[in-house]
Amino acid sequence: GKTLLGVFLFLPRNHTCFEAHIAFLPDGWGAAAKCSVMAFKWIFKYTLCRKIIAEIPVYNRLVVKAARDSGMTEFGVNTASFLKGGKLRDQVLLGIKKQEN
Repeated sequence: GKTLLGVFLFLPRNHTCFEAHIAFLPDGWGAAAKCSVMAFKWIFKYTLCRKIIAEIPVYNRLVVKAARDSGMTEFGVNTASFLKGGKLRDQVLLGIKKQEN
């Protein structure tokens, strides 16, 4: 049978730029990058989206790595924008553009 691995949520910032929120259960951690690539391809094919972006707290290194492994590249840092343990933390800004062939 099929196993639930996680969830994808894409929020349009405008018609062509969508914000990704992705969460995987522990059983799906190894498949996160591959599943993200497939989700990105689907979004690009069936919507007007031309760029997908994400903000990930810098301390969450495994998630930053999975985002990079899925083809996302860093384009900035949102400083002191995420509260964790009573301390403001930076977030890495990553994105991927639709490949125009």
